[in-house]
Amino acid sequence: MRVLWLRGDLRSYDHAGWSELGIGDAAVFVLDPGLARHASPIRRAWLAGALGEIDDWTDHRLSLLHARHGDELAAIFAAWGATEVLTHQGVAPGIRRRIDATRRSLEARGIALRVVDSAYAVAPGSLTRPEGGAWRVFGAFWRQWRPAVHGLGPFEATAPPSLAVTERHFEPADLRPPDQPLLTPQRTALERLERFVDSRLAHYAADRDRPAVAATSELSPALHIGAIHPRTILAALGDLDRADRFVRELAWREFYAHALWHHPDLVDLELDPTLRQIAWDEGDEADARFRAWCDGRTGFPIVDAGMRELAATGWLHNRVRMIVASLLVKDLHLDWRRGAAWFEATLADADIASNRGNWQWVAGTGLDAAPYFRVFNPTLQGKKFDPDGHYVRRWVPELRACPTSLIHEPWRWVGRENAGYPLPIVDHDRERREALARYDAARASAPGSPRARRAT
Repeated sequence: MRVLWLRGDLRSYDHAGWSELGIGDAAVFVLDPGLARHASPIRRAWLAGALGEIDDWTDHRLSLLHARHGDELAAIFAAWGATEVLTHQGVAPGIRRRIDATRRSLEARGIALRVVDSAYAVAPGSLTRPEGGAWRVFGAFWRQWRPAVHGLGPFEATAPPSLAVTERHFEPADLRPPDQPLLTPQRTALERLERFVDSRLAHYAADRDRPAVAATSELSPALHIGAIHPRTILAALGDLDRADRFVRELAWREFYAHALWHHPDLVDLELDPTLRQIAWDEGDEADARFRAWCDGRTGFPIVDAGMRELAATGWLHNRVRMIVASLLVKDLHLDWRRGAAWFEATLADADIASNRGNWQWVAGTGLDAAPYFRVFNPTLQGKKFDPDGHYVRRWVPELRACPTSLIHEPWRWVGRENAGYPLPIVDHDRERREALARYDAARASAPGSPRARRAT
């Protein structure tokens, strides 16, 4: 028996594994105990929907397990009579450890594990610098990645295989919280892709940074869960030069995946060693500021709109992600890892490579990062990218009556207090100077810096 071990590739279309299954083979999804306990309601809804679609496609012959990776899972596969297990490439450090543990246990039982695909157009680890290792600058990665995806197309569609039913420890519907809608991720992704190509792509470059405008593809949750593959997207775009701005966004996702493959410690460790000693605030006041940030009660409208959108939908516009992240790190002086963890707990598209890579970009500590001295001004960002205040009014109802001229400076609006909207919890200009001082101090104290050598 050949077993297809589904993980982050929950789709029936453009999938390398399905065509390798025959009569009597099995397909299985293993629910990770950590995901079962800690996933946000929206992520559980996406997972339930994706598994439900595959289960319907296979005539309810998808095996669904509660099991621990390693010996326990390998023993189950062996009991089924498996001779080979197929899966797709893992990139995050924890996933790679689980796959490796299962591989060793399978091989000890005479069962091979074979990786047949990845979640990326170009498999992480396959593009490297001439001297080896990951590209540290996006531009150089782009110049190697862009020719590699030229002419890339999806795998041919296959008919549903006639699978053997092995075990079902749960039903897909069991995962969906009662307050979440029934989702169809693969169908929704293909519909969104068609809509994006037909009506949004032409204006994407001009409108992509404006959160009030429906300009983006909204494909990130489906990409994260594997309900659609980048090959499918690239093929639908047609002329990639015409879609260059959007293709670059796909490439950024792959840049961070390749980086994580080579630098698994970027999940928790600043890749710039000179910025590993930044003084982050801790204690009760810091916790209160973090809570205000999470709840969308900072007094900065564009930030509060974004955090409320995240809480309500499990999604957040990319430009707003950068703005809210900068406020947390540079104005509130809170550890970027706290923000990254919050995003992973709440986003439907919480891809660990992109999430951690982007947080390090904002913090100025990672690959091809924004200069550490770049600090987004949330008021100016709001005025530039939400000039009419439509996005703010959508998510911050207290400000719906605020004049447009003051929508990003509501502390100047006489109706603010009666509307119940808070004053800014920090003074941006003062905290910007404080942030730069802390970064400079970290660089000065880093091993190997001239000032650090003089101090020893």
